[in-house]
Amino acid sequence: MKKVRNVLLLLVATLTLTGCVKFNANMEIKKDKSMDFSIIYAIDTSAMGGEESNESGETFTAEQKEELKKQGFTVEDYTDGKMKGIKITKHIDNIDTVSTDKDTEYSLSGMLDGKDHKDEYMFKVEKGFLKNTYTAKYKFDMNDSNMGMDEEENNFDFENPDETEPVEDNDLLTTTGEDESTDLDLSSLNDPSMYANMDLSFNLKLPYAAKSNNASSKTSDKELKWNLMTLGDKNIEFSFCLYNINPIIIYVVIALIVIAIIAVVLMIVKKNKKKELPVVE
Repeated sequence: MKKVRNVLLLLVATLTLTGCVKFNANMEIKKDKSMDFSIIYAIDTSAMGGEESNESGETFTAEQKEELKKQGFTVEDYTDGKMKGIKITKHIDNIDTVSTDKDTEYSLSGMLDGKDHKDEYMFKVEKGFLKNTYTAKYKFDMNDSNMGMDEEENNFDFENPDETEPVEDNDLLTTTGEDESTDLDLSSLNDPSMYANMDLSFNLKLPYAAKSNNASSKTSDKELKWNLMTLGDKNIEFSFCLYNINPIIIYVVIALIVIAIIAVVLMIVKKNKKKELPVVE
């Protein structure tokens, strides 16, 4: 089929160009437990030979955008030179609303897989009086994010290329009326080095130093980065602590009241002692 042939050509061209696929996830967690979360999905449209990735002329379909909106994301078109796609953002007022006391795994790459992600938890929390400890375990699977291609078209297994569903030779025939096959050299898809220049990353900014993490690199203990191309079958894992503001405020107020009471008592005692001193004539 010509459609299958074009998809294969698109895949080969896209993956062999430097920086032609972008998946940048950014998460910033603040002291007040609020969080800003965003992901950029984009591809270099010049790698398509002038063709867009779906019939509507958009990198992502209206159905995919609507699915992301149902998950609470704000969706906007993204363009950076030849890179085109979408940027999704979500603000969470309190991360306790997306946390559970049970073990949980969040699919960082599965927003477009057609499943219901509205009730997925992003953190496991161990609550304390003065502070909570949060643990994150995020899965990233190249095959979950179709980057604008229909699932039935994207049958290439990025992590296990040898297990990719085979394409029949007849599917690679042109439809010009001649029985002329097109030779596609797909052997390069099995070479892991060809993915090294793809811009796939998860970036985290914390208000305090991480308690533990398996980040690829870091600017500081509060700013961590994961290179998703080298992640393999591992999860993104990190843990951190946040202080509970209300109990701390209560403690401070109580402490100030106690200090004030002690100060007043000392003043009264001192004043009474002065009155009890005998008068010297």
